[in-house]
Amino acid sequence: MVNLPRLHIVRGPDEGRVIEISSPRFVIGRAAENDLHVPSEKISRQHAEIVCEAERYFLADLASLNGTFLNGERLATDRRRLNNGDEIQLASVMLLRFQDPATTQMDFPSPLRSLGLWVDIPRYEVHVQNKTLDPPLSAQLFSLLSLLFEHPGEVVTKDQIAGHVWPDAMGGVTDQMIDTLVARLRRRLAEVAQDHEYIVTIRGRGFKFVQKA
Repeated sequence: MVNLPRLHIVRGPDEGRVIEISSPRFVIGRAAENDLHVPSEKISRQHAEIVCEAERYFLADLASLNGTFLNGERLATDRRRLNNGDEIQLASVMLLRFQDPATTQMDFPSPLRSLGLWVDIPRYEVHVQNKTLDPPLSAQLFSLLSLLFEHPGEVVTKDQIAGHVWPDAMGGVTDQMIDTLVARLRRRLAEVAQDHEYIVTIRGRGFKFVQKA
């Protein structure tokens, strides 16, 4: 049995639905004949496409008016390769998560499982010091933590955070909005880990994710 890649609708019409990508060219848009029909005036008739070539999947924007975003970054004319767990946003209407069962999942060593923090993007789970964060993070908090987690030890700027968490804000994201979101995330992580600060402020630059040693 072939395990086909899937799109999980995280936010938007038909939230929670999972769609298999069963054709070499999978078109998303407002037109009813598309592989994924999104009935919104903010979505172009043919908005975006996912193309399979040599068992690899690529995302491209089809000159849509309101944009296609991959992990918070708006696509230009070039197509981008999709990886397991990538987030695709269509204008401000729909958020999708790409899931590829053929991808080998990262196996964290046991010390990290028991002592550190890791984010399971396909399952939308956060594990802190061998405990699953419950209730789950909101979409914005999960998006912020995923961005920081994917750049361990690196400074993530406020501009990067704004583009990733609020891709359709058109420059309307303030430092206060970002600081408030970071503070909320810190409080949630502190519920299960009070002995380590996973998110460090780098004054004047941004924030950094620091794994527990």
